[in-house]
Amino acid sequence: MMAEFVPNSFQVPNRIVDEIAGKVSAKAFACLIFIIRKTRGWHKVKDSIPFTQFKQFLGIKDDRTVQKLLS
Repeated sequence: MMAEFVPNSFQVPNRIVDEIAGKVSAKAFACLIFIIRKTRGWHKVKDSIPFTQFKQFLGIKDDRTVQKLLS
């Protein structure tokens, strides 16, 4: 039996997990999940996410670290 979609949640495509999760650092993967949450989780195809939100979510103190994860 297939599980029902959980309300107030977002889905991560299998491809993201299958092809990317094992090839990037845990912080980089968390960054990607955060981007998916801030976009697809709000039914958007794009959004402007400030570095302050990345830093808060990921527990990062330096903008340069966020920049490195995004590049």
